[in-house]
Amino acid sequence: MGAANHNVRLFDVVENDKPWFPKTEPERDGVREQLRRILSSGLFANSKRYPSFLKYIVEETLAGRTSNLKERTLGIEVFGRESSYDTNADPIVRISAAQVRRRLAEYYGEPGHQPEMRIELAPGSYVPQFRRHGVEGNFIFGTTPHETSEPVAGTAPTQRRRWLKKAALILGFIFPLALVWLALTLWVAPDPVRTFWGPVWDNSNAIMICVPGNFPTPENPTQTSGVALPAQDAGKPLTIAHSLGLNSITWPDATALYSVVGFLQGRGRPYRVRRDRDLPFSDLRTGSAVMVGGPFNNQWLRRLTSGYRFGYGRENGATFVTDSRNPSHKDWRVIPEAPYASFDVDYGIFSRAWDTVTEHWVVVASGMASYGTVAAADFLTNPRQLAMLARRAPKGWQRKNVQVVFATKVLNGNAGPPQILAVHVW
Repeated sequence: MGAANHNVRLFDVVENDKPWFPKTEPERDGVREQLRRILSSGLFANSKRYPSFLKYIVEETLAGRTSNLKERTLGIEVFGRESSYDTNADPIVRISAAQVRRRLAEYYGEPGHQPEMRIELAPGSYVPQFRRHGVEGNFIFGTTPHETSEPVAGTAPTQRRRWLKKAALILGFIFPLALVWLALTLWVAPDPVRTFWGPVWDNSNAIMICVPGNFPTPENPTQTSGVALPAQDAGKPLTIAHSLGLNSITWPDATALYSVVGFLQGRGRPYRVRRDRDLPFSDLRTGSAVMVGGPFNNQWLRRLTSGYRFGYGRENGATFVTDSRNPSHKDWRVIPEAPYASFDVDYGIFSRAWDTVTEHWVVVASGMASYGTVAAADFLTNPRQLAMLARRAPKGWQRKNVQVVFATKVLNGNAGPPQILAVHVW
């Protein structure tokens, strides 16, 4: 009798993959054991923020305190924010929830994890859901280890036939849906990386990456690209110490360079890196190029994009995005001399355009301040961000010139995800 009940229980667990709440202490311990298994994986083990967030919401749910799982409460209890903090200006809870949700999906997508109990976080919610998804080793969650799923002598043949019939119906329903989903995915949603970068690397053997470097300009040998030499050294020959400083690049430009190089390496694309002062025009004629830098510190970026609709301007101590079609619009601006504590948003421009002089594609990752440059490079190398561009761009943009103005929130000294403000295709 007990064996027969066990078989029914096995079918119920596998068939009814619905949210489930543990009611006994052994069941709650089973959830905690699964939580420990997840947190020990590489997706969580190397992070401090996301394990703390996931552990807190799971324990609060097991304790029946789901009313505490609100954004402000989580910001205070998990991330140590003040009770009066502005959740709109500091979206750490929403960002962490999105990351935890993505990492949980990746964890259960890895081989060997599919049969495990599932801990899920639905979009728009901070209350986790639990699902007893299937077999764990040789037993079902909520059963004892000796209760296996092996057929037991005496089981009625009609029961086995009923089980097989239901399984066949389920598979017959799911398999066609999976084929339709796959066909729609391949047809409707092409690879966003290939859509943006395909024209660039199809037209080039090696991609030239150009970054700004500090160096004296011919107009003023005491002035570098945004870095002035000491006044007492004006007119004097450069020393070794000064030359070492002038041969460096800024940290944001280096971060953006690292993103682009890592992206191209991951895609198996050859590349070369040059500073703008070391890059002759003849090298730009050999292939496509990626220009990294701020509005005024990369001479090749300025020259090659001078005829674009969007650019950068300076006026009354402010740096702003210019629009050749709407010259009076100067709202997207940064005041460099403003207090750092008030700096909460940066702007930038990224683009992909065919240059008629070099006869190759030119990609630009440019920010008004350092955060914008980093955010621009992140956008151009992030499939999800490029998919957002594909949704915003007009029909038929795939092999045309495209220029995008974006804003990025600055949180605790870090650039947030870029938000598209304008898209121009020609």
